[in-house]
Amino acid sequence: MTSKLRLRVRTKFGLATINDPTLDARTATVYDLSSTIVAEALAKSLPSNVDLDSIRRSLSIRMGVPPRPLAPADPTTLLAEAGVRSGEQLTVEFKDPTPAAPAAAPAAAPASRGAASSSARNNGKPAPSSSRSPPASSTPDLSPEAINAIALGDHAHVPDLGGFLVVRESPNDNNCLFHSIAYVLAKGMSVYELRTLVIAQIRANPDRFDAVVLGRPVDEYCTWIAKLASWGGAIELAIFADYFRTEICSVDVQTLRIDRFGEGKYPTRAFVLYNGIHYDAVGLTPALDAPRDFDAVVFDVANRQLLQHAVELAGKLHKQHRFTDTANFTLRCVVCDKGLQGQHAAHEHAMQTGHTNFTEYK
Repeated sequence: MTSKLRLRVRTKFGLATINDPTLDARTATVYDLSSTIVAEALAKSLPSNVDLDSIRRSLSIRMGVPPRPLAPADPTTLLAEAGVRSGEQLTVEFKDPTPAAPAAAPAAAPASRGAASSSARNNGKPAPSSSRSPPASSTPDLSPEAINAIALGDHAHVPDLGGFLVVRESPNDNNCLFHSIAYVLAKGMSVYELRTLVIAQIRANPDRFDAVVLGRPVDEYCTWIAKLASWGGAIELAIFADYFRTEICSVDVQTLRIDRFGEGKYPTRAFVLYNGIHYDAVGLTPALDAPRDFDAVVFDVANRQLLQHAVELAGKLHKQHRFTDTANFTLRCVVCDKGLQGQHAAHEHAMQTGHTNFTEYK
């Protein structure tokens, strides 16, 4: 098998392919991979005065489906030793970019870094416990507005509400649905607390959530969903809609379909985006440079125009191919190297063999 690497890299800017002939799994290191990702998948989408080395140092790389961390302690670890193989899909996150330091700048006294506080303007809900702000700089070559716009990604203008629907990205840590729900409906609640809530609701409603609905015995499902590596889905969205008494609209980036949980039961609604393997939250910001604390996340169901704007937002992501076709994508079992097509085939293979480690490839 060739040791030359052809990799697919998914970032907030979309999907990129790395096919560098010098990237050899036997000789290239994790450091080399990080540098290549920055150069080929990120640099063109970032302002020219961003410190690319700081971006490289902040990279969080996950690989496979579901994504698992690539985090060797030593950046000189060879990619072959780290388990990176040609055809892998890498999911990459990084900290908000900061401007590169000006050349030959004279030494200066450290700047004051006091943190400003603000009250939440989020339907009476508490603000997030913390927010990340660009570091202070004596040479503001990159404006705070530009930095925030990079973090926001695409948006859809909502003139009747005087704002913009924006993607609020959730971490790629197998808890993306729970992070998204925490953002729109349960600020202050942890992933662990939300998983515990799901289990409590399942056990409290045995007629509604039986083995047929859950796809496995109740005790087995509860044990499974308690694990941080287990993905949430339609069952959890239905539970959250009823518990928080808010309709949840899940907008599919691939098909632009809206799945409405709690439809017709509650006077308010919230939105999440689903790309086939990942959920993100949706917020309405009054301005693209406004702090996240100003996001509105719960809306009156009478505003049907907002449904169209949510589809518009998903459509922009669709045009960038920021989704995974789970019915037709090709997977390889990392355990036995068997090729599979689609999520259903992967599920059947896992049930028959117990193998649960897959990677996507073309």
